[in-house]
Amino acid sequence: MTIASRAQDWARHLLCILALMWVPLANGQPFFFYDTTNYVRAADVALHLASGKTISTAWTERYAGSIPENGAIRPDAGTVAPAGAAHSEVTHNDISAGLIMSGRSPYIGALMYLGYLASDFWLYVVFQAAVSYFLIVLALRRFGIDGKGLIVGTVLGLSALTTLPFYNGLLLADSFGAFAIIAFLLLATPGKLSRGEVAALVGVLVVSVSAHLTHIVMLAAMLAALALLALLRWPPAAQRRAWLAGAACIAVGFASVQLTAFATELALGKKPNLLPLLTSRFVADGPGKAYIDAGCEGDRFTICRVHIGDPTNATNILSSAQRSTGTYLFANVEERRRLGTEDTAFAWAVFKFDPVGQTGMIVHNTFKQLLWVEYGGLNVGCFDGPYCWESLPTPVRETFKRTPSGQNAWPEDAMTAVLRATTLVSLAVLLVGLWNLARSSPRDFAVLRLWVAVTLAAMLASAAFGGAGVEPQYRYQGRLIWLVPFFAIIAVGLVRRARRAAPEIGATLEARSA
Repeated sequence: MTIASRAQDWARHLLCILALMWVPLANGQPFFFYDTTNYVRAADVALHLASGKTISTAWTERYAGSIPENGAIRPDAGTVAPAGAAHSEVTHNDISAGLIMSGRSPYIGALMYLGYLASDFWLYVVFQAAVSYFLIVLALRRFGIDGKGLIVGTVLGLSALTTLPFYNGLLLADSFGAFAIIAFLLLATPGKLSRGEVAALVGVLVVSVSAHLTHIVMLAAMLAALALLALLRWPPAAQRRAWLAGAACIAVGFASVQLTAFATELALGKKPNLLPLLTSRFVADGPGKAYIDAGCEGDRFTICRVHIGDPTNATNILSSAQRSTGTYLFANVEERRRLGTEDTAFAWAVFKFDPVGQTGMIVHNTFKQLLWVEYGGLNVGCFDGPYCWESLPTPVRETFKRTPSGQNAWPEDAMTAVLRATTLVSLAVLLVGLWNLARSSPRDFAVLRLWVAVTLAAMLASAAFGGAGVEPQYRYQGRLIWLVPFFAIIAVGLVRRARRAAPEIGATLEARSA
């Protein structure tokens, strides 16, 4: 390979990676979600404590004064958000009381934090864009669609028409949901992979399951789908490496949760506090509120005895900082702990109280989540009112304020319209492509069918967890939906190859018969 050809290859790779992160580049800053600060500060507080409180950043200021000295946690009494408290004081975390919210991975937070220290978060964005590019190339190569022009065209198409560049620029763990699906599919289906590629794919799975609980659930669903397909004897048979990697990574995911709890308790004297996710969901669904109104079996649970501002909205129950709509943030420390530990028991009691009603809401919310396809996080500015993004450090907040996202300048409605049209057309193309492949190339059909079936299982698991267990929102399906156009592109490539091969096969048979 000449120097010129190597330079062209590197230029092509750079073009593709930049295309896969064009949305944050155009924004001038990576995108924030309200959970971003929890991820970053989880890593920041770990470094601050590990250094004996000698290392601090702009993120440290918000909590530094509340870290207990010599492990002295204040008594579990008083109100976390007393009447008259400043808005910025109303928070899920209260380090001085040893109250740390669970569910926010310090491991993915550490990657974001390193990106912040090294490049004001841009290194994390580049990392996600590079991982997506690696997986796209490997998947296309798996199906024999490996022409340089085809790869570039696929990347540019996904970059222009799908959510992938946005999620690559979002400071959350969401992008690794889709990454894990592709990594697992590559491990599960026949195809040559080098040791380095297998190691990289397993690494993607490890990062994914360590980053978010939904990713563990999705991986378990994909393993279950493989088992069902094996019982149905659908070819191709799943590769042994997928079973081993899948089971091992699920164990790693749960171990990471336990390790986080242990480290938090070691550092602060208290285990992470569980959020009452099911409680808020079931109350907002209706059966939970009806159960409370019916007496709650003698006010059996803490949720029956605390003030509920807005019982129709699960997000408000958990996170509203307004007393008129909030619940959790206005409970005292001990009430918060009990709300978390009683979460599953309350949900089970509600289910027994109204099994038909709650089951109906679970199904409704699951499909609402599954069909929720839109851009919802491009415009998150609120600077024309009070209490806007107070959790961000001042320098970060000031930069954010000037971005299109902070000024609500992104054409979200138009981009959502393009996304929905792309998704519908791609779904139709994928189905037609599968139908054609079933007749013209049964081997390619079997592999792509497996990819679609396993991905659907992961999407359903994500929708059930996010919609029925937490709160339907744009992110849970938005982070995965770019896989539909990607699979449609693969289907088109396979159909074209099968059609080109048909005349060649016919000519060969004629020659042999002659």
